Amino acid sequence: MMLAPLLCLLRKRFLLLLLAPALAVTTLLLLSRTYSPTLSRVHWRSDWSWVDMGASGMAPMRRYRSFDHASVDVRFVVRDERRCSREQLFLATRGSGTEPGAVILDHAGELVWRQPRFADEVHDFRVQEHRGQKFLTFWAGAPDGGGKQGSWYLMDDTYTIRHNVSAPGFEFGDMHEFELTPNGTALVTIYNPIPADLSAIGGPAQGYMLDGVFQEIDLETGAVLFQWNASDHIPLSASKKPLAGCSDDPKRAFLGCGNRPDAAFDYYHINSVQKDPRGNYLVSGRHTSSLTYINGTSGAPLWHMGGDLNQFDAVPLGTRLLFAWQHDARLQPDGTTITLLDNNAYDPRAAPRTESRGLRLRADFSTMNVTLVTAYRHPQRIMAFSQGNAQVLPPSPSDEGEGNVFVGWGSSAAFTEFAPDGEVLCDARFAPAALFSFQPLSSYRAYRGTWVGRPPWPPSVAVVGRGVYVSWNGATEVAAWRLQGRVRGGDGEFEDVLEVPKVRFETEILLQGEATRRRRYGELRVLAVDVGGTTLGTSAEVEAPSRWLVLLLGNLLVVGAAGGMVVGCVLLVAGVVQCRRGRQRGRKPSSAGYELLEMEE
Repeated sequence: MMLAPLLCLLRKRFLLLLLAPALAVTTLLLLSRTYSPTLSRVHWRSDWSWVDMGASGMAPMRRYRSFDHASVDVRFVVRDERRCSREQLFLATRGSGTEPGAVILDHAGELVWRQPRFADEVHDFRVQEHRGQKFLTFWAGAPDGGGKQGSWYLMDDTYTIRHNVSAPGFEFGDMHEFELTPNGTALVTIYNPIPADLSAIGGPAQGYMLDGVFQEIDLETGAVLFQWNASDHIPLSASKKPLAGCSDDPKRAFLGCGNRPDAAFDYYHINSVQKDPRGNYLVSGRHTSSLTYINGTSGAPLWHMGGDLNQFDAVPLGTRLLFAWQHDARLQPDGTTITLLDNNAYDPRAAPRTESRGLRLRADFSTMNVTLVTAYRHPQRIMAFSQGNAQVLPPSPSDEGEGNVFVGWGSSAAFTEFAPDGEVLCDARFAPAALFSFQPLSSYRAYRGTWVGRPPWPPSVAVVGRGVYVSWNGATEVAAWRLQGRVRGGDGEFEDVLEVPKVRFETEILLQGEATRRRRYGELRVLAVDVGGTTLGTSAEVEAPSRWLVLLLGNLLVVGAAGGMVVGCVLLVAGVVQCRRGRQRGRKPSSAGYELLEMEE
């Protein structure tokens, strides 16, 4: 009986307020299709959540009391707790109005480590092994038009840089690939402007194009063991990228009309390199929509797959192209399976509406046939106009056969974990799906992996009101926080106050209960302890809030709760009155003694 008036009030007064955002977004999307070419890149879907429509902002972030840096706010739309991987998540995000950098998240999206500002951009952040030791590896540098200028790094479990890798013979390295091999080497990519005759494609005869280069470098000596240049093996005519018109605006030089070195035409766009156990290399050229498998000694192409250079027949016959504008091509251990992200798009302003997919292909090199085994499709038909990857995860101990496939959607701020057969097990995003075409936030690749971090810095602590907030950036082995206090006027020793489990990156410890009421502490500190109770680290000492402040805030909470009950009662009474008035306005007495309800048109 008490609930009905309240529901009536909500229905009468607040229904429009609840529907207003959805109505506004729907109106905007409908108008955009007719009146704005830019806004027409937003494609409405009925299965979008409030987060997909921007309820959390363009680039939602989590902020903390004890930690100065914000982290991406990952929202899971689907998560199968039993079948999804429990490995950590590795992203390197960039976007408008955000601080770029690498982050490690736990399997559920909670922050583990946030890289403080290291460079203008960080890319290809993941866990790799070198000489039996795990490292965090990444490229860091600055954007230079459409290219990237920087170096590659290996960071150990104390978050200390142990290797800084550069490309011998070149001033800078490119961000697209940093792949460690089992024999102590690294594969890196370089974009190098060289003179070229572009007249055959409508460009200048004395022009410039970007040569796609990769090197294999010995990590201990820095020696180049192998170098391959796309210009020696891939013809300019194989490029599918349109030649851009020249512009005097230096910000548009990256479009690449080919009239000068800083506007060189990016005809090949090398974006992944892998060395297989035979010593040969699989290379992906995005702008030729092709994969090339090259001899590890001579560099000569052994075969091409996809694009105009394609040498394979697709099964079923008649399917000429299996992928386009692809990323992250990997030859799997069986030697015949190839995985990649089929972006299937290049320009978000011009591409017809289709979808990107993770692909598992199987090649028969005796018959030169290639078969599509599995396509990993997102339920919302996500388009990754650039970037992205498809990582095959190791199978769990209880599983037999293939592992799940983890797809990072690149320019679209999302990642999805699929079962081997293509079923969606986990799906998350860190920016609104409605804005994916505008790329407000992106991560070049997204990975899962296993990492144990032992930071050399202490836990961070902050006192706000009557709460103690504690976190430890990068520590993975903390099970609980032990709050200690030093009695004001005592012998100077700290004593245990209470212990709380660590659940999130930042834990709030409220100063309340018998332990804090009996003692007046002058200073506080927090100890990080592992599952066995061993202390891993100790925070700095901070001044405890005044006992009177603690009592005052506690009383305010009680008063606030009581006040909330009073306000609730007032709203309930108002609802009763409002609903009764509504019934009176909606009824008209008749001469027969019956009441007829007026129907609203």
